[in-house]
Amino acid sequence: MDTFTGDDITFKGRVKLVGPFRIGAEPVRHSVRDQEHSPKNLIIFGAGASFGSVDVKPSPPPIGSELFGALEESFPSTWGQIPDDLKELFEDDFENGMVELDKSSPQDMTRRLKDMATFFFKFSLGANNRYLKLADRIKASNWDGALVTLNYDRLLMRALSKAGVPANQPGSTPVEDALEVCMPHGCCNIFCKSFQIDPPNDLIGVLATGNPEIVDDQEEFDRRIKRNAVPPVMSYYNADKTTMACAETIEDQRFRYSELVGNAEKISIVGIGPNFHDSHIWNPLADSDAILTICAGPDASKFKSWVTDHKPDSVLLDGRFADEFESLMAAVELKKFATRRNRRA
Repeated sequence: MDTFTGDDITFKGRVKLVGPFRIGAEPVRHSVRDQEHSPKNLIIFGAGASFGSVDVKPSPPPIGSELFGALEESFPSTWGQIPDDLKELFEDDFENGMVELDKSSPQDMTRRLKDMATFFFKFSLGANNRYLKLADRIKASNWDGALVTLNYDRLLMRALSKAGVPANQPGSTPVEDALEVCMPHGCCNIFCKSFQIDPPNDLIGVLATGNPEIVDDQEEFDRRIKRNAVPPVMSYYNADKTTMACAETIEDQRFRYSELVGNAEKISIVGIGPNFHDSHIWNPLADSDAILTICAGPDASKFKSWVTDHKPDSVLLDGRFADEFESLMAAVELKKFATRRNRRA
């Protein structure tokens, strides 16, 4: 694949870029591959974790077939214009729907990814949210652990910020001894800093390179979404998890994920679906020597075959995140204590 780079590449007016090629500024590859510390505990969050974390405003982020309906309702001019035959596919399997949508209308993928980012940006948490309880627990401990989130929403990072837990994530300025948060699929509020294309433009098969930048301010987020045809740093919601913006950052994050899983002694897994074709997630877990505690909710039975074949010493929990919170925390040495909020009461 050809690569075109510059310090700050900007396109204005009507532009049609048809790949495959990479274009943008040469990224600064932060040395995630040279991390000296490998935490012995790890928690991995999937979409079911955010859905089951309780006390989310305006409502829990939808999962599975419910996600398509929510996007269709929120964005009638983009997601609402998908042909009926593809709608049925989305409702049955969102990932397969994305694959076929990319084949049938690749020129519209950027707009739909931007809308998806806008959708996930809006969620916030209340005082009883389990991410916040986790963050409080980390704040009050000297925990030897790290977090991984596969989710597009900001709930985990908002919880850590609210609890005052310093964290290193893609796009942040590295802080010594801060909690590491690995994002193998990106997040809705991370943008490719040095690559600007003013819409409307067609981007087909183009990968934007550059450095990741976190945007938490609503007004600035809206401005970035409107002014730039390149979507935030989010992998496609499909089996290949293709990433259009800052692909190098995601490559580094997936490499670091493999390291974290490979070096951990205990891993709690919350709300990840039994999509074992996601080899970049499940192969490192199968090869790991860690003891796994898997919170799979109503999908628990679907994990039994994988557990039997790969990790027979795993613990399977059939409740949701809120129900199994204490068991998940105890499994990675974050036992219950009197929280800061309770002590102040």
